[in-house]
Amino acid sequence: WFFSAAADAASTRLEEVRVRETSLGSRRAELLAAREQSAALAAVNAQLDSVVMTRANWNDFLVELQTQILAARHTWVEELRTRRDQPPAPTVAEGETPAPAPAAQTRVILSVRLLLPEVAAGKDAVINSEVFRRRQRELVEALRKNSFVQSVPDADIRADTSQPNLPRLTLTLVLKPEKSL
Repeated sequence: WFFSAAADAASTRLEEVRVRETSLGSRRAELLAAREQSAALAAVNAQLDSVVMTRANWNDFLVELQTQILAARHTWVEELRTRRDQPPAPTVAEGETPAPAPAAQTRVILSVRLLLPEVAAGKDAVINSEVFRRRQRELVEALRKNSFVQSVPDADIRADTSQPNLPRLTLTLVLKPEKSL
């Protein structure tokens, strides 16, 4: 009779534990969902913080770029585009803590026109390559001195000399991560 009463008590207690486990399981699912929502909101918040912190950088970058373009006489910006590249995250060995994701790299693709007064306009005009190369080199050197620019890759410099007295130069400015736009 004692063992029967103990078995009934254990059975009752087991049922209470199962009910409690179900309740805690649903509570755990709610907490996990809340954690995921919180992480998503934190990511959006971090992006907004980044925008607020770097919004003045656009003005400063454009002012500095304009100063350098104006210093290179007979030169003007025809097109300016930005691109953000996210480098791949480093691989993590099993059991190690993941490193923070690398910062996105901002690139500014800049197309400028160079007026070459030394070359006469017309369909028989021929570009003066010496003058063009000198002007291109001066502009690229000036842009490399820009406080926002990390590098100007030579491989990304493209010249369109279809208009000999008004060649187009397209180049990519890789910006410093700490001076993101």
